[in-house]
Amino acid sequence: MTPNFSGHEIGSADSWFNLSFTDPQLEPFNFHPTAEGYLEGYYPAMASQISIARPAV
Repeated sequence: MTPNFSGHEIGSADSWFNLSFTDPQLEPFNFHPTAEGYLEGYYPAMASQISIARPAV
């Protein structure tokens, strides 16, 4: 997973993680990926590991 988030770590100019210590609505999501982090980071990694079985014909 780490390579997918390279350049988008917490503190980077283009972070894909939520981090707020002042916005009460965002604080529960601290250290969780943003929507872009899920779309560009987690989703491609998971999709590349999933094999959908085809029904026998």
